[in-house]
Amino acid sequence: MDSQKFLFGDGHHSLAGCIFDPSGVGVSRPGVLFIHGQNSSQKAYEERARIASRDLDAICMTFDLSGHGYDAPNFERYSVYDHLDDVVTAYDYLAAHDALDQTRIGVCGASYGGYLAALLTAHRAVKRLILRAPALSKDIAFPVRPTAKGLPHEVPDGFDSLQVLGRYPGEVLMVESENDEVIPASHITAYLLASPHAQHQVIPEAGHALTNPTWDEVFVKAIVNWFREL
Repeated sequence: MDSQKFLFGDGHHSLAGCIFDPSGVGVSRPGVLFIHGQNSSQKAYEERARIASRDLDAICMTFDLSGHGYDAPNFERYSVYDHLDDVVTAYDYLAAHDALDQTRIGVCGASYGGYLAALLTAHRAVKRLILRAPALSKDIAFPVRPTAKGLPHEVPDGFDSLQVLGRYPGEVLMVESENDEVIPASHITAYLLASPHAQHQVIPEAGHALTNPTWDEVFVKAIVNWFREL
């Protein structure tokens, strides 16, 4: 398995990423972007991306959101606005890969990363989507930008993940941890109601972080099975 760590960015600051490419040859292959949760890092997704890349012959990418990974000491400098910019920048980096078919890009996000993955569908073409235990806008702090209108507690336009997902035409897999101590079942229900065509999978007995290898194995199998249709 060929993997390559690198730095990429949007001209303002650099993000750390890793590309997993099973063969390094061939063109028009699918791609999958993985988005980690808050206070986590791409490290949690590297093995999952490695397996998905191998089993799907896909080009997979992980990356660290601003204020995470090596940039964790600067966590307080960034907000959800920066993180959505990060996700769009990461998508564009993956989409520019020479061997990638840009019509066959899937995205997998967990928790806060699931929330961001849902928002991404309003900005870029995502063929298939996995949201594992996704957060909702009410879980997010929205600092008011100098040019923004409205009160601090209002959700800015384009940042209500349920509204965004309701307009998404692609296929969605909602993955729920049965014993999630962070994301309540009501969040999953809200997402399923927002996207009636979504499929739903529960990982039995699992907690939020999937610390049990058995839980993680179920999730990895779900990733591979879902993205076979890219």
